[in-house]
Amino acid sequence: PWLFDIGGIAYYDYTKAPLLEHRSPGSNYRLVYSVSELPQSEAYALRVLEAGGNVAIVFNVKKHCLPATWHGYPIIDGDLTDDRTTDPYGVVVGLAAKAGARGDKTGFVKPGVAS
Repeated sequence: PWLFDIGGIAYYDYTKAPLLEHRSPGSNYRLVYSVSELPQSEAYALRVLEAGGNVAIVFNVKKHCLPATWHGYPIIDGDLTDDRTTDPYGVVVGLAAKAGARGDKTGFVKPGVAS
């Protein structure tokens, strides 16, 4: 925890753990909920977004060709930068499926159409 006390540094992580029950160690630390292939993961992601958090979703699209929204929430292009510390709140961090993931059949990679 002392790492988060270092001034002038912003931190972020992705997590599949229940984000709404997790307490952030400080204002310079942001968690992004990663949607998985589990059916309940999408429903949980909507709860995170409703609470003002951010979620990351991998879409079956070419790089920089993301849909504009997911369930009405704006999608930002997560492939433009790895820095999640300056993202607005309440958005989907969209990522294009890379290489072999484009053929995913588990449900981890979501269709590339607005929903």
